[in-house]
Amino acid sequence: MRESTLSVLAVTVLCAGSFSFAAAPAWPDIKVEVKADQPVATAQSLKQQADGFHRLAITLSNPGQQPLTIEKITVRIPVAERLTDDLEMLYGGSCMGRTPLLRQNVGTQTKLSSSHMYEMVRLADGQYLFAGSLSWRIFLPNLTLKNGAFVVWSNGEGKQLKPGETIQYEQIVLRRAGNWLDLLNQFGTAIAAENGITKLKDADFKGWATWDYYGRVFTANDIHPVYPAFPERSLANLGHFYLSGKVFHGDADYLVFRAAADEDEKVCKEKFKHGGSMTMNEAQMWADFNKLYGNFRLSSDNLITLRPERQALVKEVFQYPAMDETVPLDIWRHATNKGDGFELVLARKGKETYLGVFNWGDTPKEYTLAPFGKPEPVELAGRHSVILKYDGKHSFARLCQELQSR
Repeated sequence: MRESTLSVLAVTVLCAGSFSFAAAPAWPDIKVEVKADQPVATAQSLKQQADGFHRLAITLSNPGQQPLTIEKITVRIPVAERLTDDLEMLYGGSCMGRTPLLRQNVGTQTKLSSSHMYEMVRLADGQYLFAGSLSWRIFLPNLTLKNGAFVVWSNGEGKQLKPGETIQYEQIVLRRAGNWLDLLNQFGTAIAAENGITKLKDADFKGWATWDYYGRVFTANDIHPVYPAFPERSLANLGHFYLSGKVFHGDADYLVFRAAADEDEKVCKEKFKHGGSMTMNEAQMWADFNKLYGNFRLSSDNLITLRPERQALVKEVFQYPAMDETVPLDIWRHATNKGDGFELVLARKGKETYLGVFNWGDTPKEYTLAPFGKPEPVELAGRHSVILKYDGKHSFARLCQELQSR
């Protein structure tokens, strides 16, 4: 196999709002390497867009007379800032929680330290470095961090190029930003624009589905009527909050409130699907989470055998409108593992604002919520939640700024 490097051809876009490598190296010395069975010509352009992102466009060409097969593509993007081991970073989650949002230190990278969506380094309060992918058309990008550089790589998956053929690598964006929440929301908007997704139609689906009660385990990340599944799904699904309402409508997952006493002989007999010991307060937590996130509220218990107080939870959720916007405020305090779910969730429907407080742990906790108009701390027992309605005059955006973790 031969490796082709960017030395074949390098193109730097020079225009208003763009950066020249020589004059103002915002992201200098970017290198593209392609492993293939024939030489591959590569070109790159780095251009700052109106939305503040620098878009890195990369093309791959076959300059030869024979077809070639791509084995691997690696893009190395050096970071000018010094990245010490103690700095925190995020790896964005991917579809259905297969790789949930992950927060860790730069110096504690593991085999899980990658994302198909984005990576973000927190240099200090109000200082963030970001790399993300806007597309997944030909190659699946893997975003990682190695030796002081963002590294984006893809398996070639046997992709062939005919003589003279040119293709684009996936669209990579880079940015330095002062607010992680605004950054992710703008990233979601950019993904929608790149993929031609216009304004989504309003949706608020309610009903019943057989998926969980009578169904089987489709993936290891299915919702289950067992308590540990709830913080996992909170992290995995709400981790995509920045896409909800822009690229797709959010979905918390099925409503499952049953314990063994609520089942009959027809319940699915697979592991975790039956015979559980879910308490009422645990079921209430999952109900509260579904009230604040998602446009699809589908019960997957047997409503005939479900006890009345748990049937009432289904009704509670159905009576809540689908929220226009939902934000996990404490991203930089959670997501250290797949069960480390968000505890502070701010949601808005029109001008009505709600704050969900979720103590997923086993011991009591106090939550200081003065910016939300609560002068005294809110105390919750382990495995309990509460939804607070906002009665003040601050906007949703301002509450996000004042309550979010930095």
